Amino acid sequence: MTAPWTPGPWSHAHRMKANGMYSTQVFDADGQTICHLAWHTRTNSEGRACTDREENARFIAAAPDLAEVAIWADRNADNQEISHEDFRVEITIMLRAALAKAKGEAA
Repeated sequence: MTAPWTPGPWSHAHRMKANGMYSTQVFDADGQTICHLAWHTRTNSEGRACTDREENARFIAAAPDLAEVAIWADRNADNQEISHEDFRVEITIMLRAALAKAKGEAA
């Protein structure tokens, strides 16, 4: 199946835009920008303004990895050649890696 979205892997960083201003961006393997994240502020538990841009960028950048897990699970859910245990192990490994990337725990 060819995914109907920009192929992964996706990354994120605080990069300079064409106008010289910086923004948090998600981009593909070729460096092409997929999206810019807005500076949406909230008040943290200490009463200070903060933003979740970095966390949101990580989550968005993990989208192809998370989709890959879902596609693999859908493709193999009824596969009689894969044991239930092998399916469980494989899906757990894939899901934990994708979630680690989304949470910023992946290398």
